[in-house]
Amino acid sequence: MDAVEAMKESIGVSVYEQLEIRFILYIGFGIAVIICNLICLLVFNSSRDFRRKFMLYSFVSFAELINGVSFLSAGLGRMQLLTGGGYNQPITSSDCIFTFPWPTLLLISGTLPACANLSLSLERLFAVRYASTYRGWSNSHKLILIIASVAVCLILYGLAVMSSLLWPSVSPTRICAVMNSAGPYFGTVHYFLICKAYVIGFLMVVYVYRFAGSHKKLTSSERRTQRTSLVLLGLCVILVAIPNYVLILDNWKIPKFPELLVGIAYCLYACQSMSTLTVFLLFRPEFRERLLGFLCPFRKEGRIESSDHVRTVLHSTIERQTRPALAIHTTQIIAKHHQNDPNRRPSAHHRHNETY
Repeated sequence: MDAVEAMKESIGVSVYEQLEIRFILYIGFGIAVIICNLICLLVFNSSRDFRRKFMLYSFVSFAELINGVSFLSAGLGRMQLLTGGGYNQPITSSDCIFTFPWPTLLLISGTLPACANLSLSLERLFAVRYASTYRGWSNSHKLILIIASVAVCLILYGLAVMSSLLWPSVSPTRICAVMNSAGPYFGTVHYFLICKAYVIGFLMVVYVYRFAGSHKKLTSSERRTQRTSLVLLGLCVILVAIPNYVLILDNWKIPKFPELLVGIAYCLYACQSMSTLTVFLLFRPEFRERLLGFLCPFRKEGRIESSDHVRTVLHSTIERQTRPALAIHTTQIIAKHHQNDPNRRPSAHHRHNETY
């Protein structure tokens, strides 16, 4: 009897087939997430202006890229265990973290995108609510948000490792998910914090959108920025909350879901990681134009300008055109005033002529 038949007999044919489909989905979605976020990173870093403008979005795409790597690693590693006969063997939580690569990637890819999106929401809040303070911001301020997000992510990962060492648990299989690697209690807190981070970020963006709409007249560029953040965080809340709550309920068996259903629900998280590309293609014409320029190198790239830039250019053009006429008109007024002024002293040239 080969390893596959032995595994089917051990866990059941139905469970084996569901796990096989689940891991194939992870591999496929992982590759798709990696490709989508590589495209975003390519466009965001295509010029100095784009790098400055989309610095935090680049960080979000990098975090989502790690999520794609975690999907791919988990799918390939678990599929190898499933087909090789080593899947249905007990393992401790600490052995999960220190033996296989995907538990670490799953822990980091859960918290890092959440922290990145929360940083993006904070930046939007400062940009609109505290505009005078935000005018003094530079790339170093955004870099501080990025460093803080990475630090929080690493601290939570360290707590997960400590939890697996101090309160070890034994899993009947080597699936080594977050709950199996960090323990059920920390795993529950992990998923709960991720959901809360996205919800808080979304509420901040909603507040910013309502505040900006009622207190100032938004330009088309500012309106696109607000809508991009609003739609992006809204999708995150929906596509992250559903799989996280399914994983929590499945771990505590209230109720226990089929393996395939858990896999499909978790793939919504991968869909969220691909949403950045979709949202930017729909709401940011400058992103769309730059991407089309990459796909069609012989195509002449259109010039997408914000209304602020157009207003500045028009003002400069009008000023440049009216300046000569205004100068001539001013000179004529001064000359006429001098001619009509009875108290005006004659110039040196006139006095010289009068002498002779």
